[in-house]
Amino acid sequence: MRLTLIAASLLSVLSIAPAFAEDAPAAEPAALTGNMTLTSEYLYRGIAQSNNRPALQGGFDYALPAGFYIGNWNSSISWIGDAGLGASSGLEMDFYGGYKQSFGDFSFDVGTLYYYYPGNYPAGWKDVYDNPSTLEVYGSVGYKWISLKYSRAMQNLFGNQGSKGSGYYEANATVDVGGGFNLIAHAGHQQVKKNYNAAYSDYKLGVTKDVGFATVGLAYSFTTAHKEFYTNSVNSDTGKGRFVVNVTKTF
Repeated sequence: MRLTLIAASLLSVLSIAPAFAEDAPAAEPAALTGNMTLTSEYLYRGIAQSNNRPALQGGFDYALPAGFYIGNWNSSISWIGDAGLGASSGLEMDFYGGYKQSFGDFSFDVGTLYYYYPGNYPAGWKDVYDNPSTLEVYGSVGYKWISLKYSRAMQNLFGNQGSKGSGYYEANATVDVGGGFNLIAHAGHQQVKKNYNAAYSDYKLGVTKDVGFATVGLAYSFTTAHKEFYTNSVNSDTGKGRFVVNVTKTF
């Protein structure tokens, strides 16, 4: 899961925030960009999605005139099958669109994002969870190198029954320290309605380096997720602290 790879990030989901233009003058021509990432593990809001295994990711963004955009992002996953309830899905597909703009050092972004998990969901899964595909709306404001964002689930959140209206709050910072290096920090809190044990906070610290042909990232992520709730059927604690390394190419 992720909010997008609208901009290259050091984690597969370290900071999913669209890149903003420096100014907001006359409309620019539409532009299509793509991205590919190989990551040592896919983390989404601090929770492992590929169970200690690498993930391949990629997508595109289409910037329309006047600040509108649409895009798609995809990643290999294992968390649905790892739940041990007979369901199977090895792919996450995200579709999103919105509007963003900047005014000097200030920026904002509003949009909607649909997480789609094609696969097989037998009775064993449906007895415990709903369909994991989820629609969220989001809004963010930024000032220079820091941004604040809120995402709200318009359906039950990733299959958790009764969780419609759950929200995720996050703060992200990216500081250019020169030489192609960026320091990145993230703090977030996932609120899950009607399920206290599913709520948690997550934190990430890391660095990225532009090496010319790609961007390489290293980060440490940790959460306050309840181990009992986030341990899967293969006895892996998906919310434990871990380092993640990735390589991202944009084109």
